[in-house]
Amino acid sequence: MATRQLIWEIVRMAKAVFIRLLIITTDQI
Repeated sequence: MATRQLIWEIVRMAKAVFIRLLIITTDQI
């Protein structure tokens, strides 16, 4: 179904945001 593809796209975006936040927090330390 298309729902699974949509979920994977959301997960991929969430991972990118999470990695970006990790980079920002590590830069601040």
